[in-house]
Amino acid sequence: MFISLCAILVSLELAAAIPLNDTRIMPDGEPGQCGCNKDIQQLYSELREAQSRIMALETSPSVNDGADLSVNMDTRAIFTDVIGFTVTLLTPVSDLPLGSTVLFDNVHYNAGSAYDPSTGVFTCPRSGMYLFSIYVSATTATEANIEIKINGRDYIAAVSEPILAQQDTTGGNTLVQHIQQGDSVWVETIGVNNQHLYKHYTSFSGVLIQSTTVA
Repeated sequence: MFISLCAILVSLELAAAIPLNDTRIMPDGEPGQCGCNKDIQQLYSELREAQSRIMALETSPSVNDGADLSVNMDTRAIFTDVIGFTVTLLTPVSDLPLGSTVLFDNVHYNAGSAYDPSTGVFTCPRSGMYLFSIYVSATTATEANIEIKINGRDYIAAVSEPILAQQDTTGGNTLVQHIQQGDSVWVETIGVNNQHLYKHYTSFSGVLIQSTTVA
């Protein structure tokens, strides 16, 4: 399209080169003024403007032109309606009493900023269907036992059995649950007192699958 437009412009440039006061024999046989030049120049002007617009569109950058879209995935939300988090233990936890909230201090991702590492609690910002998962790994010969609690109610649990030298055990579980805006979700120790949780392998994640909040 762009090449065809250029060819038309060249033809119009040649046609517009005819002097405006050119006198020639008109169709009725009488000499007169050739008024077509003004129409040609008007058309030429409009096509030139169209050419400029096409060139601007062809040279304008787009998202798919390989622009650098890299960002820190650990700290930002991809879209404003995304809610999700993944947190782990940055350091091992020792002698954690029974019924203690696990404070995951290593925040890998926290879209929506709904997880609070200072309290260990995820506060639901939007009602909907959520997926939560937990993993736990013990560091001593004592088993580690944790569970997900929502507003104080027990849901799913995971256990890591006592380990021996050169052995590693990790237990995990997954929950899909509809929760309401303002609900609190956290991980708590159960079953055994004075637990020892291993860093990195003990984690807590959650993500909004489908919002049920009416906009």
